[in-house]
Amino acid sequence: MRNLEILFVLSGLFWLCSCNSSYLKRYLCILLGQYIINDVTGFSPSTSGWSHTCTSYCNGQTIIGGYGCFGAGAVAEKTYTGLPVHNRLNIEWDAYIIDSWNSENLYLAVNNDVKYTQNFNYGSFSTYYCGSSSYTDTILRLSAGPITVPAATSLQIKFSTNFDQDSTNEAFGFKNIKITLWLVCHAACATCFGDLISQCYSCTNGYYLKDNTCVTECGSNYWNNPTGNICSRNNFFIFFEF
Repeated sequence: MRNLEILFVLSGLFWLCSCNSSYLKRYLCILLGQYIINDVTGFSPSTSGWSHTCTSYCNGQTIIGGYGCFGAGAVAEKTYTGLPVHNRLNIEWDAYIIDSWNSENLYLAVNNDVKYTQNFNYGSFSTYYCGSSSYTDTILRLSAGPITVPAATSLQIKFSTNFDQDSTNEAFGFKNIKITLWLVCHAACATCFGDLISQCYSCTNGYYLKDNTCVTECGSNYWNNPTGNICSRNNFFIFFEF
């Protein structure tokens, strides 16, 4: 019955999964074969692994980059390794667009391939947050994806711009990165937490879930239950005469 409930979750609640708030949502994401990376978070965010580690303070937040840090020619990249095998992903982040952006672009590259571009002009901004008081800024949550990539256990992301001035004239920064990976399951697995046949949450037709392994025969004391593709335990009733 528990596995049947999981199947209902998979078919009916996929769109609810955001994985960044409650324990239940994070659990649902695992069931859906997703793996979540949260980076550059908190009051003093880690800069570990980033190629450019300059930080600044903007609107009450410490960010990577920003005024005096990321101007013309600045690139911030990081490679994540030791990941589950994945072939699709989504990236979200808080973008800090500071000072004199004159119809200039912010780029996000994944594995050295630009997957996101957005143009900004400070004339459309209405609030001063940080940097030079001569200009207005904007802070917004951006999202790129779903992005399809070759199956791999690593991931490189890179932020850059086409600035032509230094970081005291125009700047960018970022914080609160959330990367959602869709895992590549073993062919026997319908949903999984890895690419092995022993790392399954549910099974494709012709296979049955026993613990976390999809098998073709459930073995002694079990029977192949096609409802939910699970191994169900045999129930024996013993009658005694008195």
